[in-house]
Amino acid sequence: MPGRVVFAPMRVEQWALRRGFPASDVVRVGMGRERSLAAVERVRASTYDVVIVGGVCGSLDRSLTSKQVLVASEVRASDVGTIPCTKSTELARYLADAGFDTRVGPIASVPKLEFANDAHDGLRDAGAVAVDMESAWLATAAGDRPLHVIRIPSDGPAEPLVHPGVVVWGTRSLFALGRVSRALARWLD
Repeated sequence: MPGRVVFAPMRVEQWALRRGFPASDVVRVGMGRERSLAAVERVRASTYDVVIVGGVCGSLDRSLTSKQVLVASEVRASDVGTIPCTKSTELARYLADAGFDTRVGPIASVPKLEFANDAHDGLRDAGAVAVDMESAWLATAAGDRPLHVIRIPSDGPAEPLVHPGVVVWGTRSLFALGRVSRALARWLD
């Protein structure tokens, strides 16, 4: 089995990703750009053949909801540019065959949480379907290795972060992430 590094920004995402991957493979990062780059530095001396980023995200597309799995086609941030993901369509098809409602699309990473919908208009206009605070910076750990980014929306235009329902949506997203992590581990084996 190839060595893997599985980045999980938050503790609850780490818990979910450990449903499919050994605890020793899952690296809890913390939120944001600085913590993401620090995590990349921590694993740089490790031996691994694939980089996986998993967690929740914010949807920028009204049709992308917490009932879906987003397989990133690429991740973007203003300071690292665009980093393509590996075999996104193939992975999404595998997850769909496993019973998940999947989407493939670009994810934009931003340095801070924005609550105003208009704060992300430029990202949406540039084609991003979701936003997070880590993926693009964590993706720099891949170098020439395969990179897979799996995110499940916990909020978005149809399910806003400042809404009482976010607890339900977020919980649903985390349980789905656990199920997806098991399927992803099988796909990689």
